[in-house]
Amino acid sequence: MGFLYRRVSSGFGKRGARWTMKRVFKSMDFFSKEMPGFNVGGETHVRTPVGGICSILLFIVALSYGLLKSLQLIEKDGAVITDYEQTDYFSLKETVGFNDINLRMAFTLENYKSGYYAANDPRYTKWIVRHYVKKDGKSTERLIPYHKCTKEELAEFNPIAKNSSEEYDLIVSNEDRGFFCIEWSDED
Repeated sequence: MGFLYRRVSSGFGKRGARWTMKRVFKSMDFFSKEMPGFNVGGETHVRTPVGGICSILLFIVALSYGLLKSLQLIEKDGAVITDYEQTDYFSLKETVGFNDINLRMAFTLENYKSGYYAANDPRYTKWIVRHYVKKDGKSTERLIPYHKCTKEELAEFNPIAKNSSEEYDLIVSNEDRGFFCIEWSDED
C-alpha cells in the first residue's frame, strides 16, 4: 500500500508562478484607473506595482498615525493648552477696570495623568500672578495677590458648563483640591 504525496505550492517567486511580487503589488493598487469602454485580459482597471507600493505605504502611515493618536488619547498624553493673544484690541488710552466689568478669574493645576494635587500644595509649588505692561518701550510688572477661593466667591462666577460640572464639583468638594481666586484691585 503506498501513499500519494503531492506537493502543493503557489510557486511564489518562480517564473510562471501564480503569485509574484509584481502581481501582489498590482492587486493592492488603490490608485488604479478604469479604462473607458474596453478591458485588457478581463481587467477593467489599469493596476501598477508602483501604485500598489504607494497604497501599502499610505495604509501603513495612516494606520501608524491612528494607533499613535489612539494611544495618546488612552494615556492622556500631550494635552494641548491653547493660547490666544489679540494685540491692539484696546488703544493705549483706553482702560478697563476689571471690577467695573465684574471679571472673575480662578485657576487650578493638577497632574492630568495621575490626578496628583501637588500643584496646589504650598510645600511644593508657589504660584505667582503678575500684571505685565509694556508702554512706550518701558515695561512694568506688578505681582497680584491671590487666595484659595471660598464657596461664596465661586458662587459669583458665571454658571459652569454642563460638560465640566462633574469635574468642577469634584475639585470643589475635595479639601486637597480647589481653585485660587485672583484679588483684583482698581489699578488692574
